[in-house]
Amino acid sequence: MRSEGRDYYVGPGDASCTKAGDEHDIIEIYEDMEGCWFEEPCSPGGRTGHLHRDAEKAKGMWYRTASLPPDFPE
Repeated sequence: MRSEGRDYYVGPGDASCTKAGDEHDIIEIYEDMEGCWFEEPCSPGGRTGHLHRDAEKAKGMWYRTASLPPDFPE
């Protein structure tokens, strides 16, 4: 996944946290996955939900499963 301009490998049991206003996204998927999310109460004048700076990404995305890279941590 990419969060705040950095790429990370995430796997079963991992969690990621991205502060409000920073972009985050899934880059590749190596096996079936499940996810969940939560949001804290919104600041006055703020907006809830997943925000996209790119109008094309805001339409939604499909992901294909990729081969596990050799440097993937075990």
